Amino acid sequence: MKKLEFCRRCGNSAEIRHVRIRDLGMLIKFHFHSNQYYVYCTGCSAKTRAYHKEELAIKDWNDRRNLKFCPFCGGTAELKLSRVKGFFRRLFSRFTHYQYVKCSKCGASTELQVTTENATDKWNMRI
Repeated sequence: MKKLEFCRRCGNSAEIRHVRIRDLGMLIKFHFHSNQYYVYCTGCSAKTRAYHKEELAIKDWNDRRNLKFCPFCGGTAELKLSRVKGFFRRLFSRFTHYQYVKCSKCGASTELQVTTENATDKWNMRI
């Protein structure tokens, strides 16, 4: 298993946490896996979204080190994927998937980009 990196916001250590969805009720149990994992910073309470495997939560935590925090609210940024469908797919037939970065707290985002590097650069070089 990969080692957790330190928090990029405060520099403190992070830990993997386990959530049991079963305790939240039967409705949620049918929509999610029964066990969820996320990484949590012990200093500033930054965290990843929940994943059904520990490895995915750790990968998300270690990979988000290259994205800066939101300039508006200080929330964590996430790389998102958008697919082009319908009429616009014929117009943009060369590229069917676009990436963008979105704040998980306030919803601020970049415009659609063709590559992950472009989306990350747009987010990190904002004023």
